[in-house]
Amino acid sequence: SKILGIHGAELGERFMPRVLEVLRNAKRAKKIVTWDTVVDSFGHWGRFSDAEFREILDSIDVFIPSIGEARAIIQAREKGKMSEAEVQAMTPEEIAAYFIGKGSRAVFLKLGKDGAYVRTLPHSMFGEDVTVKLPVLQGLKMVDETGMGDAYAGAVIKGVIMRWPVLK
Repeated sequence: SKILGIHGAELGERFMPRVLEVLRNAKRAKKIVTWDTVVDSFGHWGRFSDAEFREILDSIDVFIPSIGEARAIIQAREKGKMSEAEVQAMTPEEIAAYFIGKGSRAVFLKLGKDGAYVRTLPHSMFGEDVTVKLPVLQGLKMVDETGMGDAYAGAVIKGVIMRWPVLK
């Protein structure tokens, strides 16, 4: 496979300590790496040095956190520098800018009932400088929101596989 997708269950006590090794191997193998984060109940994100954190983000071609997961990562990384209230007050634009500033090239931020916020850079795998807030689809009746973020991440990854432009 040309893609390494890191999703949900892989984010565990046994995986995170080895994440740099996994990402370095993927980079050597010229794989496209997508990462759909989950809540990090072990606090791993805060344990990486700044250089390791930058290497992780730089190794991920498409970063797909929810707004809550992104805020939790920022809170873990900025402990003592930003209060929880400051992190919770961050807008989708500020959150995407944070991850771009730390090495990401493509952030697809899941916003739940508010849709998604996408930020890609020209040197991302998409080759486009895109900043857009995407609304949720209108006219549909939501029955159960379970798996909505996973469905969105799956659609993003399908676009990666098909080499679609960001806004398709």
